[in-house]
Amino acid sequence: ARVWRAVMDRLAELHEVHAASSYRDGFQRLGLSVFQPPVPGELASRLLDQTGFGLVLTDGLLDARVFLAHLGQRRQPCTVYLRHGSRPDYTPEPDLVHEAVGHAPMLTDLEAARLNEIIGQAATTASSAQLRALLRLYWFTLEFGLLEERSGLRAYGAGLLSSFGELPHAFSDAVSRRPFHIAEIINQDYAHDRMQEVLFVAPSLEAVLRDVERWIASDEYARLT
Repeated sequence: ARVWRAVMDRLAELHEVHAASSYRDGFQRLGLSVFQPPVPGELASRLLDQTGFGLVLTDGLLDARVFLAHLGQRRQPCTVYLRHGSRPDYTPEPDLVHEAVGHAPMLTDLEAARLNEIIGQAATTASSAQLRALLRLYWFTLEFGLLEERSGLRAYGAGLLSSFGELPHAFSDAVSRRPFHIAEIINQDYAHDRMQEVLFVAPSLEAVLRDVERWIASDEYARLT
């Protein structure tokens, strides 16, 4: 609980300023607390009630195709590991903070849940080139996505919303924020082990979902081999 509180004390203020409204709504709907970590079983039950998305407990980092395949079956992989107390700002692989604080609230949003599902479903039969494109698309949307709301630029990606380092960084001059275009995203590489240098800004989650559905059904996607 001490590590959870140390992280959430920093994140709560940042969420007020930078988190998408659907994220803040989801955080409340799931009954998440800044004081103590959720019990995974209880979190799974609440999430299932919201959008029919479940959790599957894992021991650590999964193979990319396996991870996405779970999403295609409406299951979010979730670790029970919690980052070490000496480094509350860092975890070498996804932990309970990343899963419960980053991913779960957005999965209460029907459009975000569907976006996870369609990317995951496509991954199960994807060629190596298609899988690489899907992973980049997942990274720059559901992990590090930004969108425009009436109140301004907001974050909806789990990698941003679960990191008190990445979240303010994403809104700083150190990041190149570009309009959301799938053709550009699938040609943009990324790194897991350093702050992001390029992020993509969507007009809405509805627009992201629409564009991704069209792209996966397109000849352009089919030609990736």
